[in-house]
Amino acid sequence: MRIDDILDETIELLIANMNGGNFKDIGSLRKSEYQHQKGEDDLFLRSDMYKGTKGNSEAVKKGHITRKKNENYKKDIEKAAKTRSEWYKNPENKAKFLKKLKERDEKKKK
Repeated sequence: MRIDDILDETIELLIANMNGGNFKDIGSLRKSEYQHQKGEDDLFLRSDMYKGTKGNSEAVKKGHITRKKNENYKKDIEKAAKTRSEWYKNPENKAKFLKKLKERDEKKKK
């Protein structure tokens, strides 16, 4: 990209932001221009992508709420936590875990 192109894009972005836009970069400005040049029939709605598929967003929301309020869910979490704590109490398992942590830390250092 040449300096002339960069200056042109910067000026275009400044003008768009002065006219009430709130664009952080030239890509968002281009996307907005592209979406506004399309007719109403050509607009693609994200919800159209999921039409005819299995699933119900309301059911998912309700399931999430009921799962948090469900007593069995809380018991399952407590049981899993107890199982994990028991697993770490075994010296062999704890050694395996610490070995994996050391390997991970060595990879991060590199």
